[in-house]
Amino acid sequence: MKSGKAIIHCFSFLSIFLATAIFVNPLTDGIGNGAIRTLLKESLRLLVTVGLFWVYSSKVLKKSNASFGIQRPIKVEKQWILIGLGMPLTVIVFYLLAQYSVFEIQTELSFKTILALLVGSLIVSCSAGIIEEMLFRGYLFKVIEGKWGAASAIVATSVLFGALHLLTGGSLQVLDTLFILTAGTIVGIMFSLIVQKTGNLWNAAAVHTIWNFVLNPRIIGFTNGSDYEGASLVKASFATDSPLVTGGAFGIEAGIPAVILYSAFIWWLVVGKAGKDEYKKSGFN
Repeated sequence: MKSGKAIIHCFSFLSIFLATAIFVNPLTDGIGNGAIRTLLKESLRLLVTVGLFWVYSSKVLKKSNASFGIQRPIKVEKQWILIGLGMPLTVIVFYLLAQYSVFEIQTELSFKTILALLVGSLIVSCSAGIIEEMLFRGYLFKVIEGKWGAASAIVATSVLFGALHLLTGGSLQVLDTLFILTAGTIVGIMFSLIVQKTGNLWNAAAVHTIWNFVLNPRIIGFTNGSDYEGASLVKASFATDSPLVTGGAFGIEAGIPAVILYSAFIWWLVVGKAGKDEYKKSGFN
């Protein structure tokens, strides 16, 4: 494949992703119930995006999903589910023990509200985790890898992954932009290496989805106190205004503690014995 065509295909996949995200909003904005609106919007976004990805890959590129590492049936190894739970819980425990945040369970919430928060968090997390992993670690990765190699694919898709999250940050200061790009790129590398290590995109999708679910503001709402809005199962009030701890506009996922965790996990994947053994077997350098 020529370089120009590879770039066009990458741009096409990104366009499908962004256009669908924009398209589903007006279709569901008229629904008054917030929980139902979120459920329908994210379900529609997931189905339409995945469907259009398949159409483009099969009809334009003439390739199956399996050739992009998107295998069926969906199988996730248990250890990656545990890792997906352990990583965000590690961050939460650190903030608790370091007294960077004060956690308060919202006991006044009704069962209906709790259910709505759980369902909303689950569908948003699944939609983002599945779509983003299929896009960045599946379609884009394989197109770039086929032309420029695996190392280039890891770097390029990870930087794009970080840049994408700038769109979710609203009005950003320079420091916020730096935090999001840095954290997004590093965690993108981590997800890429999970796929490289295991040969299974769904392991990365599971870690991504569970991370999103646990740290979703519907589950744990991190706040500086006075700016607290919306409902969450647990309110976490920051005891410091340092953006290194709070992560700035994006939140704790872009904070230094989370970035250190991503980096440590990358070290384990690459330098640790398990990582070395896997890379020797795969021939990946």
